[in-house]
Amino acid sequence: MGQTSIQATQVQQAVRMLNFQVKQPILMALIQKYDTDHRGVEFGEFLSICSYLLIVDKLMEKFDSRDSGKITLDKNDLQALGLWFL
Repeated sequence: MGQTSIQATQVQQAVRMLNFQVKQPILMALIQKYDTDHRGVEFGEFLSICSYLLIVDKLMEKFDSRDSGKITLDKNDLQALGLWFL
């Protein structure tokens, strides 16, 4: 049988190929969170990492109307943001 997991450097390469912009410390924290058995990132774990990054990108699109890379939230925005995680 072939390899069923990839290492952190391969995750970083794959994430870049998918055009996600993420700093290495953040990516390493995501790998640590989702690679629960610590045997390399399996396909489902990789999809979880990508799903998280996609949600962050979509939230930035929604709340960063000036395309500044920063968001400001009022209470209603914070409540709407929380709906993504229910």
